[in-house]
Amino acid sequence: MADSLGEYFQQARESKGLTLEDAALRTRILPEYLKAVEENNYARLPEEVFAKGFVRSYARVLGLDEYEVFQKFNESGGQFYAKRAEREEIKQRLQEEERRKKINQMMVVGMVAAALVVLGFVVSMIGGSLDRSIAKHDANVADLEASLAASRQQLAEISGKHRVAYGVDRQEVYWSDELRLVSEKLPDKAWLSQIRVAAPAPPVKGPNGETTTPAPASVTIEGGVLSNSSEGNLDVIGKFVQDLQLDRRFQETFSAVTLESVQRTADPYALAFRLKLDFKS
Repeated sequence: MADSLGEYFQQARESKGLTLEDAALRTRILPEYLKAVEENNYARLPEEVFAKGFVRSYARVLGLDEYEVFQKFNESGGQFYAKRAEREEIKQRLQEEERRKKINQMMVVGMVAAALVVLGFVVSMIGGSLDRSIAKHDANVADLEASLAASRQQLAEISGKHRVAYGVDRQEVYWSDELRLVSEKLPDKAWLSQIRVAAPAPPVKGPNGETTTPAPASVTIEGGVLSNSSEGNLDVIGKFVQDLQLDRRFQETFSAVTLESVQRTADPYALAFRLKLDFKS
């Protein structure tokens, strides 16, 4: 019996007479990721949600027990991903602190600019005639509004893009809601090529003869992402998945999201991906 997850996979693959390239074709996973799994080299794998998806697909292709596979994965990869998550949390906290400092600086600049405009208005009122003061007052008010508008614009640019949130007033889920959720969370340099709902089961007749159509079980999302490296592409996909999972609407509507495949495309800097979102039963 193999001690590590990587040895377990390698022995199972070799016993079936498969090369890494053969396994990659069957799993639709890049060969370098399968090699990293067999070498227990988690540093060469993407985020944990993707690594688990790779492990699950690889186990199914090789006919291995998924429960035993994930026990080995948790033993060998659990500490690695826990430390990676801790480092990422510290990095995000530092970035958030830096962003807040910049916002505070812009607010101070805006307040100083507004104070200077108001001070100039007061001086002009004291030093000039009433008519000139009224005219200067109107001009200063316009300058003040322009200054405040510029400050708000700068703050908005520093804070990031605005997203328009919406509420779900019913228990039912409509296709427009799903499409809006996915499109709002879609990051830059990524695109969707297809979104489809799994075909529902045939209608079921109730005891009183009424016909009930079962709700669909899942939504499949196909798309691509473009950046300067495969690792960068997977980071973008990972951020997309995380944003979906953290959204309240996703948590109320879906039970899980699974990365079903990731493949190279004709463009050497692009990857195609397919995600499946399972509805809550």
